[in-house]
Amino acid sequence: MDVKNYMEQGRGAILLDGKSRVIGIGCFVLGLEANRFMNKEIAVLGNCYFVEEYRNNRTFVRGLQVLADQIRDANRDVQEVRIPTAADNAYTNRLYRKLATKHHSIESSYGTINVYSTPFTAFAGFCSRFR
Repeated sequence: MDVKNYMEQGRGAILLDGKSRVIGIGCFVLGLEANRFMNKEIAVLGNCYFVEEYRNNRTFVRGLQVLADQIRDANRDVQEVRIPTAADNAYTNRLYRKLATKHHSIESSYGTINVYSTPFTAFAGFCSRFR
C-alpha cells in the first residue's frame, strides 16, 4: 500500500550514478495517511534507501535536495516536513536532529520509527547549504 500512496499522493525519485546504476530512491506524500491525505501542508518523507557506499556522503544529502525541490514543485503551500527514520539508524537520527525536532515515535512492522518534524523552509534551507 505504501507505494500506491506515494504514487497517488506524492512523488518519488530515483538517483543514478555516472554509470546509470540505481544508487538510491526517495519519496514523499503530501498529507498524513491517518487523515486520508487531506492536510496537504504537511509533506512526509518515506522509503528512502541508498546503497551502502553512498549512505555517508553528500549523495545522501543530494537526495534530500531533490526531494525538497519536488515538494516545493508539488505544493508551494507546504509548511512542514516530517521525516521518519528507523530508531536504530544512528546516522539518520543524528542527521535529522540537526534540522528537525523529534515529533514522536511509533512501532511499526519495520520496528521503532522516530518521526522528526521541521518547517519546510528550514528543511529546504538545510538541503541548499550543500549545493
